[in-house]
Amino acid sequence: MDQTIEMPIIKGMPKENLVDCLLSYKKETMLTIAEQHAIPVKKSHTKIKLAETLAAQLPEQFVKHYQSLETAERDVLSAYANGKPVNETAIDSADQKKLVESGYLFLFLDQGQFHPTVPQELAVKLTENVSEIPFSDENQANWFAATKRAVETIYGHCSPDHLLTAWNTHATQTMTIKTIKE
Repeated sequence: MDQTIEMPIIKGMPKENLVDCLLSYKKETMLTIAEQHAIPVKKSHTKIKLAETLAAQLPEQFVKHYQSLETAERDVLSAYANGKPVNETAIDSADQKKLVESGYLFLFLDQGQFHPTVPQELAVKLTENVSEIPFSDENQANWFAATKRAVETIYGHCSPDHLLTAWNTHATQTMTIKTIKE
């Protein structure tokens, strides 16, 4: 039995920053996102004012809300933020809908192709979850920092998943995602 799930889709080229993504929505959709995050806005505000208010507060809301997301939702966000191709069959549409309605993920439809986009401001917040990890060996600590810088140089930011993959591929001491996030 097929189930139809409706979620906001933006027609046009994908945008990279949060304000532009939000401005692509209708005013009602932005008001719904503001209401969901308890961000004080007025219905009389213009679209630009709404987008600016949301863009100022959504990244901080994202940081607070990130740990309460399910693992599958965090994986989807990380994959889309890093530009990794995601196996569409592995994505639960309900999880994706929740992320879209929260204003963390934007679905663009351009020339018949869907382009899920995580705005730069939120992608940066994903990388900030990677904290410094204590090491017993200073060479490993230096190598860890160099790996993080290299991943940031190549991809523009460093997600915990990318860092974990790079580290475990080349280091003798393997780590888990839990270790990296601590």
